[in-house]
Amino acid sequence: MILSNTRISLLSLKEASSLFFRFIQIFAKEIAALFFVGILLDQSVEHLSTMFKSGANQSISLIISVLLLSMFSEFFLNNAFLLLASKASRQDFTLSSKDFEDYLQMIIEEVRLAGKVLAGFLMFLFPGFNRLVDYSWVPFVVLFEDDYRHGKVDALEASKFIARGHFWYLSTILTITSAASFATDYLITGGEGSIFVNRLPVLAAAVIGILLNLYFKLFYCALYRYSKERSQ
Repeated sequence: MILSNTRISLLSLKEASSLFFRFIQIFAKEIAALFFVGILLDQSVEHLSTMFKSGANQSISLIISVLLLSMFSEFFLNNAFLLLASKASRQDFTLSSKDFEDYLQMIIEEVRLAGKVLAGFLMFLFPGFNRLVDYSWVPFVVLFEDDYRHGKVDALEASKFIARGHFWYLSTILTITSAASFATDYLITGGEGSIFVNRLPVLAAAVIGILLNLYFKLFYCALYRYSKERSQ
C-alpha cells in the first residue's frame, strides 16, 4: 500500500513522540554538553553581531567571524543532534568510533550539498531552493544506508530519488519546522538574544529550542524511513 503524505506525517509524529523521553533520558549527558556548547557559540555570535550593529567594529574580519561561528554552530550542533536521534530511532543507545566516522562523513556530504545548492541559487532562486529540498535527505542517507557506507550509492543522488515527486510536501514540512523553531525563540526572547541583557528568557528559549530541535530530528528520522519505503 502506498503511504499518503498525511499518513507518513502522522506515523512519523507518533514514532517521534514515543521515543522522545527515552531519548532525552539516555543521552542526557551528551545533550547537556551540546547544549552548553551551543549556548557558548550562540552568545559569541550574538556578541559579535551586536558589535557590528553598534558600529564599534564593522571590519570584514568581524563579518567573517560571525559567519564562520554561525556555520560551525549549525554544522556541529545539528549534525551531532541528528546523529543521536538516528541512533535512538534505531533503538541503538550506545556510541562508538563508527559514529564519529558517520559524523565526519555527514559534514563532507553537506559541503558537497552546499556547493550544489549555492550554484543553484547563483543561477536562479527556484533551482537553488529545489536543490535544497531534493538534497534534504543527504545526512539521513549517510546515517541509515549500508549501501552508502559500502560505496554503492551516492548520497546526493539517493536523496534526490527519495524526494522525487514530493517537492511541495517536503518544502512545506521544512518550512513549518523551521518557522516553529524561529517563532518559539522570538516569542520567548522578544528578539533580544543576549544572555547578559535578557538572561532568563534566553536560557528558557535555549532549553525549549533544543528540545524542539531534538523532537524534530526524531520526526525527520522516521519521516525518512517512511519516505524511502514509499519510493521503492
